[in-house]
Amino acid sequence: MSRRSFSEDGRRINIEEPTRTSNIERNTLSFAFCTECVIIIRNSIMPISYELRRQALDSKNAVRIDETKYAKLAHAQKALLHALYIEEKLYLLLENFVEYEGELLSVGLSRMVFQRNDYTEFRDDVSLINRRLVNLLSACRAYLDSLLHHVNQICSPSKDESATLKKAKSEQYDSIFGYRVMEELRNHVQHRGFPFQSSTFGGKAEWRGEKQVMGL
Repeated sequence: MSRRSFSEDGRRINIEEPTRTSNIERNTLSFAFCTECVIIIRNSIMPISYELRRQALDSKNAVRIDETKYAKLAHAQKALLHALYIEEKLYLLLENFVEYEGELLSVGLSRMVFQRNDYTEFRDDVSLINRRLVNLLSACRAYLDSLLHHVNQICSPSKDESATLKKAKSEQYDSIFGYRVMEELRNHVQHRGFPFQSSTFGGKAEWRGEKQVMGL
């Protein structure tokens, strides 16, 4: 075994290196040695400082802040990001709801206007509606499952908001029948099969003067 020494600011580091090593082993030892040197230099020569500057290549001016101010700003930034994540997932949920409801209207309107009765087209309608509903249920689950995590990150280290959110979700589940139905429907979709198996469209003809009008 051979021994190497490195001294910086009165500190000495000894590293034992095997006399015979492969290129990979030598590179690993060299990387570990250099990394330790950097850490020692930063801790002993360059004290930690905090500053604000514009995130750009030509950023020159900086405002120095203390560690307390830095911690508050870092938490504020994290809270804003998690609030944005909540809004984005809620928007995703609402968009899937609009697509689901719009697809129902579109399919009904298409059947009324074109009066198609082909089996393949009926199956396509069922597949399309199933896809829209599964997307909606998945978006609901993603929103509910991640909401508590985001609230914890925003309100950390306080735990009161988490308890309030859990209580509110439980109360909504117990008091709203539709909530429980959608929850069970989502579990059925994930573990069993699709909710829609067939589609039925009714219709009737009405005479308005000498014109016949078709409707659903």
